[in-house]
Formats: sequence, C-alpha cells, structure tokens
Amino acid sequence: AVVLIFSCNPKTLTNKALEEIEVKIMIQATSDYCGGANPPEQLLKRLKTPQLLANTELIIKNSEKDFQETVKTDNQGEINKSLPAGAYQIFFTEKISAEPMERAIDKDYCLKWKETPDATFEVSKEQRSFELKLHRSCNPCELARP
Repeated sequence: AVVLIFSCNPKTLTNKALEEIEVKIMIQATSDYCGGANPPEQLLKRLKTPQLLANTELIIKNSEKDFQETVKTDNQGEINKSLPAGAYQIFFTEKISAEPMERAIDKDYCLKWKETPDATFEVSKEQRSFELKLHRSCNPCELARP
C-alpha cells in the first residue's frame, strides 16, 4: 500500500511533466531594408541572403506554460538551452518591447505584428535539434523613415 501511495504523488507527476530536454537551436536570419533612401541592389541582395544570427538577444515563449525568457545566440548563431517538452515561439526582442507610436500608420497592424512569432519549434525527446530561419521585418509600430 505504501508503494501505491507514493507512486501517485502529484509532485512526482508534475516533475516528470516538467523534465527539461537539452536543445540546440541554430538560427539564420534575413532582413527587410528599413532605411530611408533607395538602397543599392547589393545591399538588398545581402539582406535577403540567410546569415547566422550571431550574438543576438531573442525571446523564447511558451504560452501554455506561461514561460518567457530572453536568450542570446553565441557567435555561431546557436542557442543551447534546457527546456521542457512543448511548443515554443521565438521573437526578436524589439517585437515584444515595441509600442505603437501615436502617429503610427496602422496600430492594428502593429499589434498583429507584435503577436506573430518570428519562428516556432516543438521540443520533444525525439526532436531536440533545430535549424530555424527568421526574417526581421521593419517595425510597423514606428514612424516610417524619410
């Protein structure tokens, strides 16, 4: 009877559900041109070519687990992190911190942009390595640049 009581301990069940898995995430990124004047074609081509996203802060979220954490890629564009199994979203930090400016062109679009993840991935014991491609779009919560 003692074995049966301890095997049904809710803390044991919770700890198993929160067991963390070591994950490796390699991140590349492309970017929109968000400057003012017409850029040279060479710059536009470079921005469209995926590059390792080195030494960059990102935010990892999991709404089901009420989890949000700022992480930083290393100089190889990788994040090595222990996470519980589940679905996660990655955001550029400026999305989370952006506030619609009073004269922003479209506040609804700004709010939708803020809520849209830049990438998603699902951690499981079988899936613990990821290669993600993010795209950094211009911030619609700011005024357009001249």
